[in-house]
Amino acid sequence: MKKSLLFRSTTSWFLVKFVVLLALAMSAILQQNQLSAQYCLAPTTNIAISPTTTVQTTPSYNSGARAFNFAATAGCGYTFATCNNSTADTYLRLYSTGTGGTVLVTADDNCGAQSSFTWTCPTSGTYSVLLTNWSCNALTSATAMTYSSTCASTPPPATGCTYSIALHDTFGDGWNGGAVTVNVGGTNVLTAVTLASGTGPAVFNFNVFQGQSITVNYTAGSWSSENYYRVYNAAN
Repeated sequence: MKKSLLFRSTTSWFLVKFVVLLALAMSAILQQNQLSAQYCLAPTTNIAISPTTTVQTTPSYNSGARAFNFAATAGCGYTFATCNNSTADTYLRLYSTGTGGTVLVTADDNCGAQSSFTWTCPTSGTYSVLLTNWSCNALTSATAMTYSSTCASTPPPATGCTYSIALHDTFGDGWNGGAVTVNVGGTNVLTAVTLASGTGPAVFNFNVFQGQSITVNYTAGSWSSENYYRVYNAAN
C-alpha cells in the first residue's frame, strides 16, 4: 500500500511539472506572436512625417532601425525610397499602424542594393514605414529615405499646443556649459538653450502638434549633477 501511494504521488508531481512547463511554453509563444505583430525590429526612433507632392528626405542615420509614421488619405499614392541615399543593402517595410501592426508592403533590391516602393492607400489612417538593413538588421552606415505623395497634405493649423521646458540648478551657479536641445517631430525647435546663472528656472516655450514626439538631448558641462529640467504641457 505504501508503495502504491508513493507511485501516485510521484506521478502527480510529474504531471504538475509537465503542466507548468507547458504553460510557460505557451506563454513564450504568445509573447513572440505579440512581438511579431509589431515591428520586426524595435525602432530607435519613430518620427512623424508629412508626405506631399514635393520629394522630401529624412535625416541620415547610421545605427538602429528607424520608423516614420504618417497620415495617409484613401486613394493617394505614396512613394518611399533609399535609392542613391545609402551604400548599404537596405530594406523597407510598410505597416498598418503608426506603431507597427501588420506588414502591408516589403521592398528590397529595387535600385541596386537599395529599396523603393509606391503604395496606394486603401483606407485613410495612420501608417508607418520601417527602415533597416536587410532583412531586418540595424543600420550600420549613413542611410536616408526619400518620401512623397501624389496628393498634397493638409497643412497643420497655424499654432499647435504650447509646451515649455524649465531649467534648474541645485547649487545656484547656472549650468556651467551644460545645455539642452529640444526636438519636436524630427525638427530642433530649441537648440543648446542653457541656464546662464542662478538656480533658475530658465523657461523656454515651444509648439507641439498632435502626434508629434518630443525628444530632449542634454549636453553636460561642469558639475552636471547639479542640473535638471522639467517639461510641461503648457506655457510657463
